[in-house]
Amino acid sequence: MKIGAFDYLLKPFKAEALLPVLSRAVGVRRLRLENVRLHETVAFYELAKTVAYVLDLDTILDKLADGALQQCQADEASLMLPTRDGGELYVAAVRGEGRDDILGQRVPMDRGIAGWVASHQEPLTLQGDVDDQRFAPLAPRKDIGAAISMPMLVGGKLIGVVNVSSKQRRPFSLGQVKGLGILTSTAAGALEHARLYAETRDAEQRYRSLAQRLSAIGDFARTVSSTLDLDVLFEAALQQVVALTGCGWCNINEYDGRDNLFRMVAVWRQGGEGSRDLRGTFSPEQSSSGVVLRTRRPHAVQDIEQRHEVTERGRSRSGNIRSRISVPVIIGDDFWGTANVGFSEAGAATPDRVEFLEAVAAHLAVAIHNAELYSQLQGAHEELKETQHRVVQQERLGAIGQMASGIAHDFNNLLTAIIGFGTLLQAQLDLGEPQRTYLAEMTKAGERAALLTQQLLAFSRQQVLRPEILDLNAVAATVDKLLERVIGEDVKLTTVLEPKLGCVRADLGQMEQVILNLAVNARDAMPTGGRLTIETANVDLDETYTRERLGAQPGPHVLLAVTDTGVGMDAETEAHIFEPFFTTKEVGKGTGLGLATVYGIVKQSGGSIWVYSEPGRGSTFKIYLPRVDEAAPTPGPSDPAGIRNGWETILLVEDEEGVRLLVSEVLRANGYTVLEAPNGAEGQRICERYGGPIHLLLTDVVMPEMSGRELAEVIGRLRPELRVIYMSGYTSDTVIRHGVLEQGLRYLEKPFTPEELTRMVRQTVDEAPGATR
Repeated sequence: MKIGAFDYLLKPFKAEALLPVLSRAVGVRRLRLENVRLHETVAFYELAKTVAYVLDLDTILDKLADGALQQCQADEASLMLPTRDGGELYVAAVRGEGRDDILGQRVPMDRGIAGWVASHQEPLTLQGDVDDQRFAPLAPRKDIGAAISMPMLVGGKLIGVVNVSSKQRRPFSLGQVKGLGILTSTAAGALEHARLYAETRDAEQRYRSLAQRLSAIGDFARTVSSTLDLDVLFEAALQQVVALTGCGWCNINEYDGRDNLFRMVAVWRQGGEGSRDLRGTFSPEQSSSGVVLRTRRPHAVQDIEQRHEVTERGRSRSGNIRSRISVPVIIGDDFWGTANVGFSEAGAATPDRVEFLEAVAAHLAVAIHNAELYSQLQGAHEELKETQHRVVQQERLGAIGQMASGIAHDFNNLLTAIIGFGTLLQAQLDLGEPQRTYLAEMTKAGERAALLTQQLLAFSRQQVLRPEILDLNAVAATVDKLLERVIGEDVKLTTVLEPKLGCVRADLGQMEQVILNLAVNARDAMPTGGRLTIETANVDLDETYTRERLGAQPGPHVLLAVTDTGVGMDAETEAHIFEPFFTTKEVGKGTGLGLATVYGIVKQSGGSIWVYSEPGRGSTFKIYLPRVDEAAPTPGPSDPAGIRNGWETILLVEDEEGVRLLVSEVLRANGYTVLEAPNGAEGQRICERYGGPIHLLLTDVVMPEMSGRELAEVIGRLRPELRVIYMSGYTSDTVIRHGVLEQGLRYLEKPFTPEELTRMVRQTVDEAPGATR
């Protein structure tokens, strides 16, 4: 007991006496371990709390390095942070005997253990010798027995890497690894907070410095001038220098680093004679301004006649000046130029005059900087006004488009019934009956109304597009013959097409519509004839271009330009040309939807459109569509076969009674058996009760209680072989939200004609397995 034994047994002892002693020993051992863990937990908590609430980066790094070393009972620890460009890691803190020499060491992000951990964002535990070349040059040294490298992450962002190592060849315990992970996670958040705090502090300092500069500028403005015009500032500065130094000559020289020349921007000479003639440019070697340029320090000459730095030309420019002072005008860290004074007597370049001229130069630098800032502010203000104008115009177009789309889709169901029933009645009347003519006009009016709704939806970017890979050269060639008939004989059509034009993803029919609408607009702008040019090209839009044009995106694009030599437009007209129903034509000469349609199609296709026009100089419309790497497919042969009658059973689900009546009449007239339902729930009941086969589900997309897509999924589980056609008069956005415009799904857009209906039904039914063709 005296030597520290926990317990004892007197020999001889019985076996049953040993068990209680061992039990007590194990219990005491467990309590001791728990006590040690408790102390470690408390210490770790205090350390983590300290790290979490400190905003100083160096303090956090030191605490983390000490904590990592202590937590893992390691011999060495280092913390590595990514460089600004993210291409390397550098050692920001280190612990361990003789390891201070690696502080600041940089390692490429794709090399070494830390680089591997940073790239994979996963911890790495190593033990024993490691020869893997991926981890050179930071592979464990021969005296390292075990190591842990762990990434510090905040929201998936790499903050740094923690490395700990031990000379003993023993693995780190699970508790040590977990503790290091918790400490690392806590410190990562603290480091990120410290970085954000430092950025905020720097920003405040910048704003504080700006306020101080503005105050100094105000003092200078009151002392020197009340204007921000540089010429006035220079003249006022010279007058102040002359008044307070009594010099016989002074000037201000601006340095142009590109040409390595000084330019005299302001000069004063006693009597004022010849001052204007002294202005001009000269090289740094021709005067003491060059000495100031090299040294960035004031340069004083007490007697010009005794110095050799000044050339003969410099002496002739100085006239009767014997002594002079030149001081730098430095804005921030940039050398702007020099301020110079000259005196007719030697030895006049005294220290107090040098100090005074330095103060003047400092004020002058602030004034110049302020004037430049003011000029930049004016430019920024003008740019902001232009951007605000574009934003307001975009918002106005968006509001008009929202209203237009709301009006357009409500008409689709009505127009479907009008056009459909009109077409059916025309087919039933004899050719000689006058009512047939009335019906034909009614149907044409319905079709024109349908076209107007499509144009409204196109403008509001709510139409249903069927994008495909297109070659705009091929599109232009397709509409070329049609354009010649549209524009007339007095307009010459010219095409300038890029031979190796990239492809775009767009709707073929809509892009043809874009070219036709622009061509018609150009023709109307050239009432006495002219020239219409269609041009394509591969272009790359940079950030400078897109920053000046709201809505444009940088990157590779395909340009489609349409140029006319017509009457052109003024700025007021140009600001409204893409608004629906805006037109400069006479009443009855146009709907005002042509350019609005073009605008909507381009925007919905992910592109941008800009117009360049001046009165009397024609107009150019430039369309930029994102370029894709895919090639346009070769078109296959068309199917000239007519539409066969059917015999199949079709489940029709449509909540609009007029459309449901039309569709059922058309389908029954073509031999189909039609099961009608006014909503999804009734359609489901019919499907469950009907004993015969149902070959096709023809359903509206948006209906009360159950959408067409939901109905198709329910019925599809009952009848897996069932084919589906979706129809809707709603916009693309609504249809997409209901999951209809997916690859392989059939969609019939309202309004549609009886022929379009029967053709799609026949094609869809014939695609079914085992269908009779």
